[in-house]
Amino acid sequence: MADNLTKTERRRLIIQRTQGRRLHMTEHITFDHQRIRNIIHQALLSSEHHTDDQCRDIAFHMTDWTDDLQQLVAFFRDPDGYDHDLIIELLTGFFYHVPNHVAAAGKLLHDSPVSDIFQVGAVDSSERP
Repeated sequence: MADNLTKTERRRLIIQRTQGRRLHMTEHITFDHQRIRNIIHQALLSSEHHTDDQCRDIAFHMTDWTDDLQQLVAFFRDPDGYDHDLIIELLTGFFYHVPNHVAAAGKLLHDSPVSDIFQVGAVDSSERP
């Protein structure tokens, strides 16, 4: 891959090079996020511990990232099918999108905030390990 490409150009090139392969690898890994969202919502409502709005919010936060999960599962099933740039791209997208949704769902469900159990500065943006 040419070193003189911008980050955006590199991403486009990676996507173009791997588009067919990625689609093929994820075609058998699909999630019906609306159905899953509804089932989570109904399960939470049945517990009678949360309001309808809270149940909807938790269900949303647990399903908004199913596309990210689908891509991660596809990678886990065939890690050799991904070049290093695509792996970094996949992980970066996952970590930008998923953790905040999971943290929000956990807070809404059990009123438990995220803590830094591994002591790597995970909850403090000013710290770097």
